[in-house]
Amino acid sequence: MFGLRLFFGEREKAKSAALDARWFSRYRKVGIFDDIAYFRRTPKLLKQKELFLSGESKKPEFFYEIPLEELRDRREKLKRFQDDLLTKERNDIVREIYADRIDELLVKIELLFAVSKRDDEKVFEFSQKLYGTPDREILKNAVSLLLGAAETREVPPGEFLQLLQEKTGALPGRKHFVRSAEQKKDLVKAEELQKIFEDKLHELGAPWRVKLSDRAAAIFLRYDKKTIYIPRNRRVSRSYVEGLLEHEIGVHLTRHLNGLKSPLRLLSSGLAGYLKGEEGMAAYFEWRKDPQYLPGVRNYIAVCLATGMVEKDLGFREVFEFLKEYFVLFQIPGNEAGGRAAEEYAWTRAYRVFRGTTGNGKNTCFTRDLMYFQGFKEIESLVKEESPEMERFFAGKYDPANQKHRDILDALGLSRRVF
Repeated sequence: MFGLRLFFGEREKAKSAALDARWFSRYRKVGIFDDIAYFRRTPKLLKQKELFLSGESKKPEFFYEIPLEELRDRREKLKRFQDDLLTKERNDIVREIYADRIDELLVKIELLFAVSKRDDEKVFEFSQKLYGTPDREILKNAVSLLLGAAETREVPPGEFLQLLQEKTGALPGRKHFVRSAEQKKDLVKAEELQKIFEDKLHELGAPWRVKLSDRAAAIFLRYDKKTIYIPRNRRVSRSYVEGLLEHEIGVHLTRHLNGLKSPLRLLSSGLAGYLKGEEGMAAYFEWRKDPQYLPGVRNYIAVCLATGMVEKDLGFREVFEFLKEYFVLFQIPGNEAGGRAAEEYAWTRAYRVFRGTTGNGKNTCFTRDLMYFQGFKEIESLVKEESPEMERFFAGKYDPANQKHRDILDALGLSRRVF
């Protein structure tokens, strides 16, 4: 149905040299970086969390360690790279693919400069260029799923869910269970999760490492270091582990490794605009493994609240309260300890929405978390219609719902036959 997935070392190598062989080694030196890597936990952030959760401050204030000289140097190298590419590459498609990707990376750098200047409006502007803006119909669908989950669990919707229903006109969607409080009690700690990931990588023959990190805010992959990082304080429900493995290794790592062995090495890192398809696929295949997972719904709604789509001038506090309500309604035991846990979860998720900003603005945020649910819906649609595109879902990091990407892969001969 979905074509082959994992190849790694035993797979027959491509018979011809990569079309972008002359450029990819240079790209790896200057083009593999991510904006979210600059928003990790710091002592200042943890102090803001402490003050906020204790009630000593009504809204947090975020500070970031942005290496300006490093970014200026990277920007200049990317521009020189692009100039050389445009003048020396004869293949029109390769030239366009790399030029578009470099343009996207330059926007990420400008976003980081805006972060360093504490300019929330500019951060929001660049974020929308990179990750898009909320869509009212998708918001309505997300609210519908939450209402359906509340009905299934036989819990009344809270204040924010009622507001969302009123503003969107959403009706309860399909009956949908989310993880119960009892399931959340059976937690896997970071050390055990590290071992589970290591065992999975060994089983697949992937020469990667797994490390615990004190600064990481979420699990993430460093492709240049062949390392998966897990936050040292991460705890996950045991019922969540299989879905998490599918998300991080089954999709993210697999598409990277297949991209490295494709005729276009850039597919190991991603075409410009690939992220929605990448996260959509990760969310979709996680959901297939773990049907109690609501793929990106909560965070999509949180971003919509932060941007002012639901109601103007909602800030960190209001988004935090919505997320706290969500965790109390659906996932956290209803006692004093559960209330504290809900606040911890809500803080972490609210920070994701406002990372890169000062944390005290209104109608501005970091919109990256829109991509999970929106991408999920697009991948789900391709599967439901049994699109032939499913045969090369794992060819590399591209967006299967993006017609331009599909045309590029067709033009380069990257069909099911190659994989």
